[in-house]
Amino acid sequence: MTTAIHFRDRPDPRDWLKPPSAFPRGSAEFQWARLAHAYGGWYPTRDQLARCAAGWLRLVHCEDGTDDYRLTSEACLAAVRRALRSSRAVWVWLAALPGVVRRPAHTARMPRCMLESESWDWQFRGAVPPAVLLRQTWERVR
Repeated sequence: MTTAIHFRDRPDPRDWLKPPSAFPRGSAEFQWARLAHAYGGWYPTRDQLARCAAGWLRLVHCEDGTDDYRLTSEACLAAVRRALRSSRAVWVWLAALPGVVRRPAHTARMPRCMLESESWDWQFRGAVPPAVLLRQTWERVR
């Protein structure tokens, strides 16, 4: 079983090498660049895992969990915002301090990506979101 985020339409990978500021704020390119700089990584396309597994595994079931993931991400965003506005905010930042010291640039990018531009949630929003979360069940080919 795999649970993975997939591109709906694969963006230009060269754009991910540029800073988000190279694109109009809020554009798809801006959001993808924010995600790449904060989280790293690259998503497969919808059919990529099946193509790579051909001859070894066969897809037997596929379920779209995008809206579930959107709801979970939105709830997480709301909880983080509540925590940062509460008296617990000091404790949240103190708990994060070791990470801030080890990776200051990354620590600065994450809150901007999550709280400012909401890029993480952006990828799951809308009638046709830019990314899809697929839960796939595979069977070994004999």
